Amino acid sequence: MGAPPRLDEKKRFRMKNRNSHIWSMDCIAICTVLGLTLDGKQIDELCRKYDLHSSKATLNTAYGFYLLHKACHKERGVVPKRLNKFLNERFAGIVRVVRNMTCSSESELVNEVEPWGEKEPAGIIWALLTDPRATFQHHGVYLVHRVSYAAFRESQRRITTAAEDAGALASTERKLQQLRCRLEKHQSTTEDLRKRLAQAEQRAMALQVTCDRQQRQIADLEARPERESQMRRRIRMLEHELEQARPRPIEADARSPGCSVVSCESDEEATPPCAVERSAPNAPVGCSDCSPCSLDNLRVAVIGGLDRLEPHYRRVVEGLGARFCFHNGDCHGGCQVLKNVVCQSDIVMFITRVNSHSAMHVVKGLCKKSGKRFTVLRETSPRALAIALPRTA
Repeated sequence: MGAPPRLDEKKRFRMKNRNSHIWSMDCIAICTVLGLTLDGKQIDELCRKYDLHSSKATLNTAYGFYLLHKACHKERGVVPKRLNKFLNERFAGIVRVVRNMTCSSESELVNEVEPWGEKEPAGIIWALLTDPRATFQHHGVYLVHRVSYAAFRESQRRITTAAEDAGALASTERKLQQLRCRLEKHQSTTEDLRKRLAQAEQRAMALQVTCDRQQRQIADLEARPERESQMRRRIRMLEHELEQARPRPIEADARSPGCSVVSCESDEEATPPCAVERSAPNAPVGCSDCSPCSLDNLRVAVIGGLDRLEPHYRRVVEGLGARFCFHNGDCHGGCQVLKNVVCQSDIVMFITRVNSHSAMHVVKGLCKKSGKRFTVLRETSPRALAIALPRTA
């Protein structure tokens, strides 16, 4: 802070002892001291205490400050006396320090006062303005004007900043409004796209249903030749079985008197034409007058078919004099049991109607390697087994 401009001796003499009380100061000095000392609550309490405001409404702080400043100009009034005493008591320490200063030049005074101006500006201004020495009073007036100027500049800066902030706020609000408009447009576009997407998904689902239906139709058309072929084979097999089931005349000299043919009318307990009735439970399959059957002492394995027909399969095989082995073709637990059955057999009868592809692969491969006789049956009935087994032998 630079030193205040020097005054001539005549002006210094005029200022001597002029500002010893608050009512003798000018408006700017009173406002500066009061503004730096009192807060809004204290201003309101003083105005109500001394009845400076006649209205019962809420007192405005700025208006109360104006009423205090106006009351301070009344010489020896109650309010200025009270404020003068209050200021002297509050800043008594700083006043004593200033009174004890012995500065021979204004530069020394500036150096002594400057630290107090930063710590307690109101106190140092009051002490300088009430000092009887003109130089000190002059410096106090300078500090008042400096504080006032700084306050004015700060107020102007705040006003300018507020105006700039208001302009920036208005510009921001305009931009925000524009962004809101654009957002609404984007939201409308998004909603429209969502509707179109939902419609497209519905069309895609309808197309998928149509595609699945057409694929089923194509698969049905592709499988139709196979089904027709199977039906034709089934018809031929039925015709053949019907032909075989028709009764044929038996010539008396074709067979020995001790052998009798067992009819194959039943599907449950059918026996082949070469099977003969046994005269006792432990009697051999062939009689003494017939030629020995080709299945005697052979092991026949029946793979597949129905589990409930296993006893009927057994009766057919053992009725032909062979030993019976059975496996339902289930390979979920492994193929070792199936392999053992095939390896221990001489003839393998594989029923495809109730069986698995893996069992077919295993059995056919083993029979091919070992040279065992392998026959495929498409029917599960014991009659079909009774017809096919003698032909295989």
